Amino acid sequence: MFVSGSAVQITFGYPGIYFRHFSTILVYSDNHYSTITKQYPKEEVRPRELIVVSLRNLKEGFHYPNEGYLLGLYEVANALRLINIIHNPEFNNFNKECMQLFNEEAKKEIHRIRHTAGGSQFYKSYSLTNAQEFFAA
Repeated sequence: MFVSGSAVQITFGYPGIYFRHFSTILVYSDNHYSTITKQYPKEEVRPRELIVVSLRNLKEGFHYPNEGYLLGLYEVANALRLINIIHNPEFNNFNKECMQLFNEEAKKEIHRIRHTAGGSQFYKSYSLTNAQEFFAA
């Protein structure tokens, strides 16, 4: 329910987006050990057809929406951007020029936030890693 609700929120108004690239969504009760990152992430979107999330963290995001980290929305946004990059049935759903402009502006904004005293009250530090994470935030 939390994952599908997040997908509807992110894609409402986008016809034909069904995340067909992702054949599996794993929902663990809590954080899980990732054999890829060797860490315990709250979530992962893997290019090879897999989304992994923690139910506890999904619920917390919806229960405390003012905390700035709605895990479901964040991961669905990551998946949406990924299906635009990887060749799949829903490939190229974004306007290329628009996404290029977004990437350029995101880099500038990330730089500005990082070099502003106090940083950001809105973005988590990981969201400022790159344009992909900034997009999802």
